[in-house]
Amino acid sequence: MLTRDDVPPRERILALFELPAPDGTPVRGCPFIDAAAEFPDPDSTAHSYAREQKLRTLLAYALPDGA
Repeated sequence: MLTRDDVPPRERILALFELPAPDGTPVRGCPFIDAAAEFPDPDSTAHSYAREQKLRTLLAYALPDGA
């Protein structure tokens, strides 16, 4: 969904909060959120890196033209 050009950026971001389809497919979640949960100290290098990468990823999809 995040890489679809036919969907406005705002809708792509909102899609992140939709519940997954109940088809039995395992949901592993976001690797950045998983890493931040494994290293909960916000001052740890791993947590900080995961936070920054998550923000960069969201912004890249939300503002694809660098606006």
